[in-house]
Amino acid sequence: MIEILSAEERGTPLSPAKLSDQIGLSFGATSTLLNRLEAVGHVTRSRIQADRRIVTLHSTPEVQRLADDFFEPLGRRLDSILAAHSPAFLAEFSALLIELRKATDDHISESPDS
Repeated sequence: MIEILSAEERGTPLSPAKLSDQIGLSFGATSTLLNRLEAVGHVTRSRIQADRRIVTLHSTPEVQRLADDFFEPLGRRLDSILAAHSPAFLAEFSALLIELRKATDDHISESPDS
């Protein structure tokens, strides 16, 4: 759901094939997942007007409400925590996270199994 919601926020709805690539499931498994999400009213599939062959995925108003109910209070809590720290500390912490991410990415890319 996060992938579908994020794509909608960017204004670029996902196709089932793109979602499959992003979440690392086979197309068949992704189709089964989408069938279940559609059956419970979280996702709809539609065909864009320009090319009716292309199916795009959309969240429903109900799943938007559920996401807002969960993430808005979390956002307020996180904002409160961040506001308690100086911009200098947050900049240092951000730099540390970037270094840790780069080290992790480098390790993965250098792995013989990657």
